[in-house]
Amino acid sequence: MASVITFLPRIVWLMPEAQVLTSLVIVGVAGILAGLFLRVPAILAATMVAIAFAIVTSIYGNATLFETLLSVALHAGVLQAAYLATSVAASLWVRSKARDR
Repeated sequence: MASVITFLPRIVWLMPEAQVLTSLVIVGVAGILAGLFLRVPAILAATMVAIAFAIVTSIYGNATLFETLLSVALHAGVLQAAYLATSVAASLWVRSKARDR
C-alpha cells in the first residue's frame, strides 16, 4: 500500500497531463454530486472554487496565460456540464416515477 501512495505523486510529477486529467475527473464527480444534492447558488460557488483552483495550480505549474485560460475553461466547463447533465437526468427520473403512478 505504501508503494502505491509514493508511486502516484511520481506519476503526477512526471506527467503533468495526469494531474490535469485527475483534477478534471474530480471536478466532474463534484458536479455530479452537486447535481444530485445542490441547487444553482451552490454550483455558482463551486464554480468559483474550481476557477480559483485552476488558476492556483496553473501559477504553481508555471503555465502560460493561454494554458491558464484553457485550464479555467476546462474545469468550469466540466463542472457545469456534469451538474447540468445530472440535474436533467434526476428531473427526468422524478417525472417518469410520477407518470408511473
